[in-house]
Formats: sequence, C-alpha cells, structure tokens
Amino acid sequence: MTPDSSTVLQILHNRGPLTPDEIYLLLDSSGPWLYSNISYLRRNGWIVAELPKEIENSNGVFPDTKISITEKGKEALYDHLNREKIERKISIRYWITTGISLVALAVAIISIVLQFQ
Repeated sequence: MTPDSSTVLQILHNRGPLTPDEIYLLLDSSGPWLYSNISYLRRNGWIVAELPKEIENSNGVFPDTKISITEKGKEALYDHLNREKIERKISIRYWITTGISLVALAVAIISIVLQFQ
C-alpha cells in the first residue's frame, strides 16, 4: 500500500463515505493521483463506490460518486499502520545502537590518544 492510498483510506475511515471532490478538499491538493489510488483501492476490494444501477459494473469513479471503506479496507489500514509503527520502532532502535557504538568508538580513540601522551 502506498502512502497516498493509506491516506485516502484513513480519510474514509475517519469521515465516512465521501466523494473524490470532498477528498480533494480535505487533502488540500489536486492532481490525477487520487483517481489512480481510488482505482487501486477498488481493485483490492478495500473501498466500494456507490454507483447507480445502470453503471454499477463500471470501473470508473466519477466526481460525485460516494466512496466508502469496506471491512477488508479497515483491516488493510490497521495492518499498514501497525507495520509502520513496528518499522519506526525498529529504526529508532537501530539509531540508538549506532549512537552507542559511535560513543564507544570515540571513547576508545580518546583512550588510545591519552595513552601515548
């Protein structure tokens, strides 16, 4: 899942059914990336578009189409957010380990320099 698609899922989860135009307003951005993300999310079954009966089988999403998140989408969002938390904790742990090793290296260099003076 891309960061943009997870942002769209978070908005739909927090706000309920919205149209693409309303999502644009909430994101305060513009561009074709939203429709490609909506198509990606629909293909995976993470969102559902409320389309009229005559175009129900269409893959298109129109500016006035209400979009809502599915249970599968909520699970994917929770999994993605949990993975981000775990990755953040792991990277913090790596940075702390790197800092400790650099301090140990500096102490070793200082002690060697002081031995020869």
